[in-house]
Amino acid sequence: MSGHDAFRDTSIDVFCDGSFRPPFAGGWGVCLFSRAGAFPMRQFFGAAVVTTSFEAELLAALEGLRRVPDGAHVTLYTDCAQIREGFGALQARAEAASVLKVKPLRSRERRKANPTLLAATRERMAALWKAVWKELKRLAGVKVRNAKARPEGLGVAHQLSRRGSAQCETLLRRGTLSQPALSSLPWLTPVST
Repeated sequence: MSGHDAFRDTSIDVFCDGSFRPPFAGGWGVCLFSRAGAFPMRQFFGAAVVTTSFEAELLAALEGLRRVPDGAHVTLYTDCAQIREGFGALQARAEAASVLKVKPLRSRERRKANPTLLAATRERMAALWKAVWKELKRLAGVKVRNAKARPEGLGVAHQLSRRGSAQCETLLRRGTLSQPALSSLPWLTPVST
């Protein structure tokens, strides 16, 4: 029996949070809880080169969904209102293209961003939303809730995301990871605990 088989038929709570340290250091953190107690809490985090805090938040949601087995019933908890709205648009319209209208940057961030960076961010956000849509189709059902209703899970996810962004910042500072070209901002390989 694989690790996913042990909790295939349970309902799973996924807590996710993203962290961003300008200019490109991002991180994500995810906690998985089984409501039926079929498995102990699982924690994951990773470092990512991102351009906005929203991109880090969306990457955290995607990484959380990727760690859930096929056919599971999921409740995703996030503190990001834009993600909750975007998931609602995806589920209501049942097509990946519908979320391309979700703004990747807040208005004050858009005013400060240079046009090349803004175009690259839009392309990356579209790719992220399409990956999220692929994960949603794989699962039996996903409800998205405000994480403030369950602060214990969000606290753990937040600490993990800050760990990931600190790791990314260290790699950038050491030169192990160079600051990327604006047209191509790759994600780092996820790290789990």
